[in-house]
Amino acid sequence: MAVRAEELGVDVLSDFIRSVEAINAGQRTELAELAIDQAGGSVAGKRIAVLGAAFKPGTDDTRNSPR
Repeated sequence: MAVRAEELGVDVLSDFIRSVEAINAGQRTELAELAIDQAGGSVAGKRIAVLGAAFKPGTDDTRNSPR
């Protein structure tokens, strides 16, 4: 989305979108670190379930979600 905003000459919007993307990436890292901490410092060889990961309420649709 940020690239498209730049193509349209809306630099303020592209800067905002990039900031949101950076925050979202940081949230994923923070969640992973929390899971590792809760698992005793390592998740190697452990099975982890993530519940409620769909981005649309009431669905299991995870298209385009981070892997």
